[in-house]
Amino acid sequence: MMLPLLSKSSASYSLSSVGSVTACKALYSSVSPDSKKLDLAFFKTDLKDKGEPSDRPILILHGLLGSKQNWRSLSKKFGRALQREVYSIDLRNHGESPHADPHTYEAMVEDVINFYDQHKIESAVLIGHSMGGRVAMGTSLLRPELVRGLVSVDMAPNLNNAETNADRYLDGLEEIQNSLVSSLREADTILSKYEKSLPIRQFVMTNLVYTEDKKAVKPKIAVQILKKYFYDLGSWPFDPQLQYKGPSILVGGNHSSYFSDLAKLSFKKTFPNSNIVGLDTVHSEDPEGFFQVVSEFIKDSKI
Repeated sequence: MMLPLLSKSSASYSLSSVGSVTACKALYSSVSPDSKKLDLAFFKTDLKDKGEPSDRPILILHGLLGSKQNWRSLSKKFGRALQREVYSIDLRNHGESPHADPHTYEAMVEDVINFYDQHKIESAVLIGHSMGGRVAMGTSLLRPELVRGLVSVDMAPNLNNAETNADRYLDGLEEIQNSLVSSLREADTILSKYEKSLPIRQFVMTNLVYTEDKKAVKPKIAVQILKKYFYDLGSWPFDPQLQYKGPSILVGGNHSSYFSDLAKLSFKKTFPNSNIVGLDTVHSEDPEGFFQVVSEFIKDSKI
């Protein structure tokens, strides 16, 4: 099952750490709307058992209500197979990155460009899913010299759409936040009013953490900011005449409404040097198929 604008993982109730990758956390904080530079949280794959990585890193950007955690296994697999440093990033208002208003594509692109500067990355392959796909596309259009190649997962430009269920999930998370529940079971009871599917609820609940005193469960994402900008995320704010002419690929789920003929035409117009590949399911449910498609694209494109 694939959720548009969401990065579904094989989620569980565990609030565990990253594991066998190097975790780099930014402090939770609020910044003023005019602040431009955020220290985004990320993890980087550990390649010490495979020799020196190449100088051509991969940056991965998750979808709405997702986080760097969703890409943990695939990041490691890409890093080891391709001999690359792979950075999986928490976008603003998600995961362990700072909370900041506004939550717009323009602001997130600026965050990614700042990430390049902070980590002295000259160019990279960008992989983005859904919301993260639009951030990756925007970065490639505005700063093409930073992008060796682009992988957009289940998302094309220009289409005005917002995932119709995610606003419900934000409502549920807001109720959990206001209810001061003391356990994940109680949180799930609240969320079940907004979503009947247990796997989807488990995914949404990966956005919960315990308070410092361990007496309550709360969202770690910026619920109010995401609600404020939710419908803006269905828009495409970049100049429709812009094109990125580097190697690009759109990987979509064959049964996804985000992988329509119109979406494919839109992608081809904006990314003329592109391939389009349909899978029965994409990265969350067919990680091996997704890995094969993307790794072959990177190798064949020599990026």
